[in-house]
Amino acid sequence: MENNHPVRSRSNLSVFLPALSVLLGFLAVFAGLNLYKYLTTRQDFSSNALQSMAKGDFERIDSFFKGVANQLTIVRDLGKNGVLDKSDIISLNKKFIPLLKNQKVFSGIILSDSTGWEYFLFQEDGAWVTRITGAAGNNITLFIKWSRPDRPLKRWEKSSDYDPRTRPWFKQEENEVHWSAVYTFFQTGRPGVTASIAWKTQEQQPVTMVFAVDIPVSHLEHILQMKKPRPGVVPFLLDSRTKKVIAGKIEPSEGDRTNYRLLLAATVKKWQTKGMPEGTPFALKFDSKDWFSLLMPIASTSKDFWFGMLVPEKVILADLKHTFFRLDPKDIIVAILGGLALVLLVWKFGGLGRAVQKEVSDPLMRLYDYVKRGEGDKVEFKSTVRTNLRTGKQGKEIELAWLKAVVAFLNSEGGTVLIGVDDSGRIVGIEQDGFDNPDRCMLHVKNLINQHIGAEFSNFINTTMVEADGKEIVLIECFPSNKPVFLKIGKNEEFYVRTGPSSVKLSPSQTINYLLHSEKLKT
Repeated sequence: MENNHPVRSRSNLSVFLPALSVLLGFLAVFAGLNLYKYLTTRQDFSSNALQSMAKGDFERIDSFFKGVANQLTIVRDLGKNGVLDKSDIISLNKKFIPLLKNQKVFSGIILSDSTGWEYFLFQEDGAWVTRITGAAGNNITLFIKWSRPDRPLKRWEKSSDYDPRTRPWFKQEENEVHWSAVYTFFQTGRPGVTASIAWKTQEQQPVTMVFAVDIPVSHLEHILQMKKPRPGVVPFLLDSRTKKVIAGKIEPSEGDRTNYRLLLAATVKKWQTKGMPEGTPFALKFDSKDWFSLLMPIASTSKDFWFGMLVPEKVILADLKHTFFRLDPKDIIVAILGGLALVLLVWKFGGLGRAVQKEVSDPLMRLYDYVKRGEGDKVEFKSTVRTNLRTGKQGKEIELAWLKAVVAFLNSEGGTVLIGVDDSGRIVGIEQDGFDNPDRCMLHVKNLINQHIGAEFSNFINTTMVEADGKEIVLIECFPSNKPVFLKIGKNEEFYVRTGPSSVKLSPSQTINYLLHSEKLKT
């Protein structure tokens, strides 16, 4: 016993001392390098800090514009399917009042066509109001106030020469979301922008339909407000077509004498002289103060709108100085102890962690896990790819059955289809399908997905052939899509969602309601 104890002590020290040395050396070198960078490349630090500060706000603003574009695209697709009947105002109310109610940023919703007809929905005095403009040549506009989508309160008419086709948002280019520059809304007289999208109807004499939403500048100002406001930090929105700031801090706060109108104008001018860089910070001096700014294009607006951020250099350097020169001793102690704990965990459990990672990434392990779970809201079993086991013949209905499940998973929270596993969870393989080899089967499955769902959704579908118990299984793992997915059957399109262990087909009206209020599309 006495002879073994010193040997065990030296073994422990041989682990702790190198780990402690590496940790302390890392902390010292890391701090020294950052201090050196601060002293020698202050401008680079300011640029990096500004990019870091702007990233979160840009992603939030970019997400808003993407959400608006997605909602317009959904309505366009529904319009192409013929579910927007302009002769049925109550039906339009039922579709669009919930959208206007839930999307506070919209002040109005428009549905128009190339004949001059228009349905305009807005809110006034706590009630919903529709303004119906007739086809070209009819100068009478009908207003109806509604307490509910199907309950009118009051009707009145006005004579007007208003023609929606003359408005800045009326663009007949199909399939692309168009963003207008700032202009004055006809109904309210308020400044704002309008996003619109157009499509052709499938009638014998087709017309161009345009769907649009109004967004007042005041609402854009609200969207620009940072979740964690910081003194001196100025987010703004620029229209690259007019080179004008359309939303951003204009009036100074109490005690601030900065003329932000002139500052923003000087920022845009400097940005132009720099060649309008995308996301690259640049410095400018205004009113004897040093500032840093950057602008990033919002892709979903075809780069018509740019998000910008303007920050005084002293604000950025204050953060850096606090980081480097005011280190809290408690933070150092926590960093050392946490680092030691991490080293010990890696030393003790590193092998186990790698083994677990390997198991999670192993398709066979995932397959057994899905089988163990059983069928439910995230797992579906199918015995064959294309063969009807009752008749022994290939049947299209068998292929459509598992394709419906794939569509339902994509439109919901994701899930997995296992082909070659029967309803009881028994692994039966796909031999009954009669493919020459596994590659032929995989090609057939992918072709069916491309044909009936669309190749554009391939990034959301992971298809793998797995051998289990000497049998071949098709593993189709689906991830939630950020766009609605329809099952194409001939000229028809069907929409499915996952409800418990079932894939449920929604009617056109149910589809509209589901898509317009989907949490994945809300900003």
